Amino acid sequence: MAAAYPDGAAVTVGAEIPLDAGEIGFAAEAQIDVNRQDLGAETAGARIKPGPGLAGMPQPDLIAPLVFDQETLGVIVVAHPRKSGDPKAALRLVAQTGAQVLHTAAQVSRMKLTAEMDGLTRVFNKKHMEQSLNEIVYRAACAAYDQRAAGDLKPVQSLSVFLFDIDNFKNYNDSNGHLAGDKLLQELALLVNESVRKDDIFGRFGARSSCS
Repeated sequence: MAAAYPDGAAVTVGAEIPLDAGEIGFAAEAQIDVNRQDLGAETAGARIKPGPGLAGMPQPDLIAPLVFDQETLGVIVVAHPRKSGDPKAALRLVAQTGAQVLHTAAQVSRMKLTAEMDGLTRVFNKKHMEQSLNEIVYRAACAAYDQRAAGDLKPVQSLSVFLFDIDNFKNYNDSNGHLAGDKLLQELALLVNESVRKDDIFGRFGARSSCS
């Protein structure tokens, strides 16, 4: 569950429901918009697999999958819609627009991530590291200033930056070839990525690597 309306609804963000069962799973798998009348039809009943619903949520009256290029990106579920007009048609339009927006946002996010990744090691590149370091130092400085301004004399939160390189890496490249050097950098990046904490930022800073 990525979002819930109204605020304070019984269904909370983060709730999970399997998409291979129940009425929501049926609509998502079949990629069709359905209302309560559709779900009550004998043909739908034969295809809906038993499964848990969303605890605390009323029985859905409308379900519309967000489909882009034959892929289901999400599902909109509505209970107790207003009776004016054609709610099913209105929700279908919202779902179509939403699917396009989600796809575009994902594409932009992938492009942004690609632009900030080192092509060889698949860790963050120098551009991203410099931007992140500026932001982290600024936030740390602001937090320290606010703490001091409030008269809090406790030690401020520390910030650590760790830089390292590979000794004699040029000699290794010259002796073993650049392909072997690339392989070494890839294996080192993988090893460090598996060792740092999830909140750490690790990347390749030019010919060196850095971790903050």
